[in-house]
Formats: sequence, C-alpha cells, structure tokens
Amino acid sequence: MDDFLAYTRSKSRGLADALEQVCATPLDFEGEFPLAHSSANHVHLWFLEYRADRAPWIDTEFRTRFIQHILEHWRIRLKGMAPYRDRGYRMYVYEDAAPTLSVVAETDIGFPYRFGTPIRVNRIEQIAALYANRSWQERFAFEPFELSERRVLKAVEGHQGSISKPTAYQLGLKVGKLRLLIAQMDLGDEVNRIRKHYRRRPVPFPEPGEGDEPWCVFERILPARYR
Repeated sequence: MDDFLAYTRSKSRGLADALEQVCATPLDFEGEFPLAHSSANHVHLWFLEYRADRAPWIDTEFRTRFIQHILEHWRIRLKGMAPYRDRGYRMYVYEDAAPTLSVVAETDIGFPYRFGTPIRVNRIEQIAALYANRSWQERFAFEPFELSERRVLKAVEGHQGSISKPTAYQLGLKVGKLRLLIAQMDLGDEVNRIRKHYRRRPVPFPEPGEGDEPWCVFERILPARYR
C-alpha cells in the first residue's frame, strides 16, 4: 500500500495528500439503516477526476489502484468497530459524477440503494473504466484552478452562510457554478449546517444518483470477523 502512495506522491503531492485524507476519513455506523451509514461514509473522488483532465497517467489502472488503496485502508480500520464483531459490512464503489466509495454495516435491509436502476458489476476496474473518456472540465465547465472542500466551506463561512455573488466571486465562480460545485463535492449538508448557524434557510442541492438513470455498482461483502 505504501508503494502506491509513494508513487502517487511522486506524480502529484496534492493528490497523494487527498488520498491519505480519504483513507483516514471518519466512518460512522450509527442507527439501523444502512442508507444513513452510506450518507455518513460515502466519498466522491471528484478531485481525482478533476486532475485526470490534465494528467494522462491517471488511467483506468491508476483509478482502480487508487480505489483499492482506499478500500484496503478502510477494511483494516473497520476491524476496530462494532459491526466487525456483529454482522460485518458491505463496501461499495459506484458510478456518479465521479467514482464514489461507501461502506455500510450489514443489516436485514441488505443492499441499501433504491434510486435509479443499479447495474451490478464484478470488478472495480469496470467502474474505473467508465471515466476513461469523460472530461470533468467539459461536463461541469469549472475554471482550471484548484478548489478544495476546505476553501469552499471557508468562503461560505466567511460570508455567514451565503452562497450568492460575494461568495461565488471570491472563489472565481458564478453563482450557478458554485451551487453545482457544492453538489458535486457533496458539501450540501455542510453548507446547510453553516447556513443554519447563521439563521439562514436550507438550500436544496441535488442528491447523487437522483432520477431513474442506470448506474453501475460494485459490491464487496465483508462478513463478521473477516480476516
């Protein structure tokens, strides 16, 4: 695992830092509903697709190894949590605006997702390959500069929860693009928590996977006390 992180760092320090952050992201399995677990634990790899537009070395093989690296770190960490001794977990890699990873505790509900038309695939490579000819810039038309989650949230906080012109202009975006970016970064809940703090009404952001479109999903079941 360390070899892949070192290789990634040799190509892009920022991408390696993001990889480490996702590997260490907090995981929460509170409650009995796996969809709530997924909501707490899912990560959109938008930053990987953003960089891929200008980094031809980010190909299907690299995307696959990137995802596998994260899942392996999660698999090890999950052994220290209660569901490991109870019923185990379900790990997911699924198709969205960017490859998306999630993990839920095993429950009687089983497969947690009810939106769209899920198409099961047998290998992570099949998800990674979907992004080989997709351009993040062409699809979302964001200007070619770095925008991290932290920078976006700091700007929203600095403008007391506003996502109107002053906040958008500070980030070099138009208002419509800021809302789209918040949705694609999956920051809607965070932004609305900031807005609530400043007594602003919540803003509806589109949820990943909304609609009836088919989408591909890879599932890995980890039974209780797996090795």
